Amino acid sequence: GTPFTLRGVIGTGSESQFAALREFARGKQQVEVNLGEVARIDFSVIGLLLDNLITISQSGCKILFKEGNELVNTLLLLVGAAQYAAVLGRTRA
Repeated sequence: GTPFTLRGVIGTGSESQFAALREFARGKQQVEVNLGEVARIDFSVIGLLLDNLITISQSGCKILFKEGNELVNTLLLLVGAAQYAAVLGRTRA
């Protein structure tokens, strides 16, 4: 399916991107989230991010993070996002 793309610095003010992700995931069995355009995730929104991942996964939808840079993927893994989503590294040509 078509991936959902997050963009920029995910931080304070990113609530609308999380709301759009929840809406995008509604009724789906799996959602691919493209992190290729995310520069970094600010630690201040980790709670909000995890709350959204939990909500989406509890609805029966699998979440797959793709194309994140090393900083983004490392933070996701450190905060336990992998309990609710798969975190894949960047594909190299």
